[in-house]
Amino acid sequence: MSLKKSMLVFLIALALFLLYTIFVTEKGIQISTPITKFEEQDYGKLAEEASKDLQVYLKIKTIRGNEREAVLFLKSLFDKRGIKTKIFNVPGKPERANIMAEIKGTDSQGGLILTNHIDVVEVDLNEWDQLPFSGVRKGDRIYGRGAMDVKGLGIMELYTFFLIHDSGIKLKKNLMYLAVADEESRSEFGMKFLIAKHRDIFDGYEFVHNEGGVGTKDIVVKGSKIFNIQHAEKGAVWLDLESDDISGHGSTPPNHYAALNLVDFLTELKKMNEVVIIKDETASFFYQMGEISPFPILSY
Repeated sequence: MSLKKSMLVFLIALALFLLYTIFVTEKGIQISTPITKFEEQDYGKLAEEASKDLQVYLKIKTIRGNEREAVLFLKSLFDKRGIKTKIFNVPGKPERANIMAEIKGTDSQGGLILTNHIDVVEVDLNEWDQLPFSGVRKGDRIYGRGAMDVKGLGIMELYTFFLIHDSGIKLKKNLMYLAVADEESRSEFGMKFLIAKHRDIFDGYEFVHNEGGVGTKDIVVKGSKIFNIQHAEKGAVWLDLESDDISGHGSTPPNHYAALNLVDFLTELKKMNEVVIIKDETASFFYQMGEISPFPILSY
């Protein structure tokens, strides 16, 4: 499939899915009715425009920093459409920044956030066939650090936001576009900063569309094209451990002492059983996958 068609299919599917989520939030996966106004769009032109913007976006080096340059680029795209944005600069870190835009709905509760991160990880030039910050396009592929993780998603969410904005449809729920800094390094200047210093921007929002489930072709089910839904990812728990006990000497250590207590704790931690918990949302997705899959599964 060509790049234009791939981008077109994703934009239409994502836009319709998001609109349905905003209008009517129900448990499970539902099939939404296409909105007539969207059919009037020139999707080929839109896909080409989005592809070119992605190429420019990939050329901006945001290796664990320099997000402000990328934020100003994203702002310029909003400005072209007359959409107001808000930039959140990090005090003392002029190169770190986050950007937000909103479409207000009639209901102030249960809003949806389209979020992505601007920063990328380092590159090893020996592992690249194309220059990682060239944004070069060859055939139906665009190459660059961040094309998958996740500047590509950032542009797709951006154009989904544009589609909804330009349609003039009055939303019931609020919709936010949020591109953040510092995701690759524990989010100190990105999401954590926003939650700590600008928590009010999240008032009334309940759902988040972020990186995770990707579109697949011929995976699991032969001939299938599936946009997978990933409900959540593993989290991190950071602990500061302290242990007090009697002191001793290395030549004749006591039977118990502070360092040994910490070792015992880690030993017990490694013995913990990892339990697989399937949440209702995940179970619903698996059920719907079963409904649309042939039985038996077609072999390759």
